[in-house]
Amino acid sequence: MEASPTPDGAPPDGQAAPAARIRRLRLAALCLALSVLGVGYAVLISDFYHLTEPTESVFRERQADARAPLDIYLEVLAVEPARQAIEVRLDFATQSDSGAPRFPGLPGTDILVEVNDGGDVQEIALQAGQPAISKTLSLSVDGPFENYPLDRYDGTLRIRAIEGKDAAGGVSVPLRLRTWENIASWEVAMSPRYAAAGDKGLSLHVRAQRPSAQILFAFVVFAGMILLAASALTIGGLVFLGARKIEAALTGALGAMIFAVPMLRNVLPGAPPLGVRADAFVFLWVQIGVILGLALFVAAWARRGPPP
Repeated sequence: MEASPTPDGAPPDGQAAPAARIRRLRLAALCLALSVLGVGYAVLISDFYHLTEPTESVFRERQADARAPLDIYLEVLAVEPARQAIEVRLDFATQSDSGAPRFPGLPGTDILVEVNDGGDVQEIALQAGQPAISKTLSLSVDGPFENYPLDRYDGTLRIRAIEGKDAAGGVSVPLRLRTWENIASWEVAMSPRYAAAGDKGLSLHVRAQRPSAQILFAFVVFAGMILLAASALTIGGLVFLGARKIEAALTGALGAMIFAVPMLRNVLPGAPPLGVRADAFVFLWVQIGVILGLALFVAAWARRGPPP
């Protein structure tokens, strides 16, 4: 014989202990979830407020002579993962009377600047006595774009300058390269790669990767997608099995989830084109799960829904 509840609505003595244990487990799970969210928030805030200030880096040739160098100012303009390229702008300067670099440069002789990214060589001709105008170049880098948001791109940049208009047999011009690596939504770092003895010019290793705040945001969005799919399957599955009653309002909620998932996909930082690994592992199956949840709910409504 089942125990009847007490007059005040409390569960019988035999069921009080299990009910209290379930409440404690739920409270512990809630506290754990809030703690994880709090730690994630603290990490994110710490990352924002402990960013290193971008600085101007200067690279010089190890074997340069005592002549005044040709100053080159390199600024990263954009990182293009789909093209596996980094767009940079080069400005040229010569020494002024005060010793500071003068932009734009006024070279005393014709100078041919070679920029090599490991795939092709691009030449920039500077004419004697003429202002050296800025030059925008696209440099090739290597990296698995499919690994978004954990993708990283590496490349090698070699720059050398030769007097005259022909690279063959010309006298090398000493270089001093100044780089500015600050660019929105990317962490770009350059480090020297010293050439072998006798080689002229500057060689740099270039690396571009997404900041940790963007990576965390992307994973939070993916987690939100998975939660939507789990919610849709729970609603549709329980109604289809008859464990919960049919409520017509849930049809609109499930339909909205179908359109919410692509919207979440599109607000990812630096949202990549469709086809990255995250789409195959998360987005595709989340969308299928939400649609299946709606289909189960509609099937249950068609079979057991209230008549007109």
